[in-house]
Amino acid sequence: MSQANLSEMIDRAIVDLISEQVIAALQRYQKRIVVLFTGNDEGVFVQAQPQLQTLVQQGYSLSLLFSYSARTILKRHQAAIAALSPEHIIQAGEQNAEECHRLINQSHLLLIPELSLNTLAKSALGIGDSLPSQVIAYALMQGKPIIASHHFSENNAIPPAYAANIKQHIAQLQAYGVRFIKPGELACSIDAKTQWVTTTIGRSVPLSRIIHQPVQQKKRLISLHDVLLHDPSRALYLAPNVLLTPAARDEIKKRKIQLINSKGDEYVSR
Repeated sequence: MSQANLSEMIDRAIVDLISEQVIAALQRYQKRIVVLFTGNDEGVFVQAQPQLQTLVQQGYSLSLLFSYSARTILKRHQAAIAALSPEHIIQAGEQNAEECHRLINQSHLLLIPELSLNTLAKSALGIGDSLPSQVIAYALMQGKPIIASHHFSENNAIPPAYAANIKQHIAQLQAYGVRFIKPGELACSIDAKTQWVTTTIGRSVPLSRIIHQPVQQKKRLISLHDVLLHDPSRALYLAPNVLLTPAARDEIKKRKIQLINSKGDEYVSR
C-alpha cells in the first residue's frame, strides 16, 4: 500500500468518525422538548399526559414549565407528572429567566398543550411580563420550532368583535412561526423519524431538508451516515460549497445516487 493510499484511508476514517459523532450529538439534541403549561384547566393536562407519555416512550426527554395559574396542575397530578420522568420541572416565580433560557437553548422544540387566551394575547403583542410569554418570546428569538394548541372556538356566547380579536392574535403568532394543532395531535405532530439540525442562522430545520434540497449554509459536510439516510430513489441536491467525505462519495457511487448542483445540473463529485 502506497503512502498516499494510507494517508487517504486515515483521513477518511478521521472525517467519518467526527461526522458520526456530530450526527449523534444532533440526535441527542433533537430528543429534548420543553413543554409549557399555561392556564389552570386540569382537563388539558389529563388529555395531554398520555400523548406526552408516548413521546417519552419514543425516547424524548421532557422539561416541564408551569405558569402561575398552572401550578394547580402540578399539585394535583404529581404521580402522572412523575410518570413522564421529566428532566426539569419549573414553576412560575421559582426560577429565573436564565434557567428557562438554558432549557430552550438545549432543546429542539417548545410544545404548548394549551395556550391560554391570556398568554396568547401577550405573546402576539410582544408583552413579556410572565413566565409563559417570556419563554415563548425567547424561543421565537432563538428560532426554535413552537407547536401549540388552543381550545378557542367561535360560538354565540362570544361577541363577534372579541372573537375577531382572538383570531387576529392567533394569526399573528402563526406569522411569527408558531404552528397550531388540534389538542389531540401533540404526539403525532412530532415526527420521531425526523432529524433536526441547527443552521448557521440559528434556525432548526429537518436534516432531510439539508440533504434533499440546495444548502444555504456557508459550509456543510455530508458524511457516510447522511448518505445512508438518503432515499436512493431521490436525487441528492448539493450547493457548490458542500463537501462530501470520501466514504460518502464512495457510497453515493455504490448506490448510484444522482447528484444535482444548485443550478439543477448533474453534479460532478470532488
